[in-house]
Amino acid sequence: MPTFPVVVKIGHAHSGMGKIKVDNHYDFQDIASVVALTQTYATTEPFIDSKYDIRIQKIGSNYKAYMRTSISGNWKTNTGSAMLEQIAMSDKYKLWVDTCSEIFGGLDICAVKAVHGKDGKDYIFEVMDCAMPLIGEHQAEDRQHITELVVSKMNQMLSKTPIPSPQRPTATQQPQSGSLKEPEPNKIPPQRPPPQGLLSTVYKECASLEPSATVHPGWLDSIFGVFDIVQYTPPEVQAPVPLLTLKSQSLTNAFSFTESSFFRSSVNEDEAKAETIRNLRKSFASLFSD
Repeated sequence: MPTFPVVVKIGHAHSGMGKIKVDNHYDFQDIASVVALTQTYATTEPFIDSKYDIRIQKIGSNYKAYMRTSISGNWKTNTGSAMLEQIAMSDKYKLWVDTCSEIFGGLDICAVKAVHGKDGKDYIFEVMDCAMPLIGEHQAEDRQHITELVVSKMNQMLSKTPIPSPQRPTATQQPQSGSLKEPEPNKIPPQRPPPQGLLSTVYKECASLEPSATVHPGWLDSIFGVFDIVQYTPPEVQAPVPLLTLKSQSLTNAFSFTESSFFRSSVNEDEAKAETIRNLRKSFASLFSD
């Protein structure tokens, strides 16, 4: 059983919340039953009858000390009405905050809270890090100190970190295998070699047609079977003119010869050429006269 009176703290609340003063063991049993229902932790500490609170804060190399005295008579000096005033920074207070800063790894921003009891002794009961709230009439000045401290730390960290300079490729460096290649200029597709023999004669006859006429390759495939596309475009026309679709069946019916008759060696080859040209002229004349 603790020595009474004691202060029971429930949970991690702050600003005087979750704290109750217990004067005897009967009240302690009651509050223990209440704490059992909260499903959270609770702590007890000796009650110190204090005259005032002390708060010492450190922001970089700037130190401030404040004293808070209750006016309403509440045992919690941060509850009800209280008077806050800045006091002189003594060597003892500076030693407190510097020691606590070193204990926690060298805090640049921290604060120490203590109470001055009626017995004339000081009791430290809380240490805060950079999450400490700013109090008093110099909050704007404290924010400026925090800003300067943060900027100074950032400059120190950046000066220690080497900044790699961008490397420019030299003339002797070869491009990597995975690098992108420059697009090559548009290549002109290879032209089909001009037809020879009887085919050249047929092409000449096609060239003698009207400029707007274009020969479709379908019927020539059925006759010669040696090329894919034949298209006539007059020299003065830049863009290809529309194709005139001719059915190969109509021209196939107009001729009674086969493919082998054009390439068969005979004495009357010249006569066969002339006869073929005459038939082509008649066929073209009947087709384009419609």
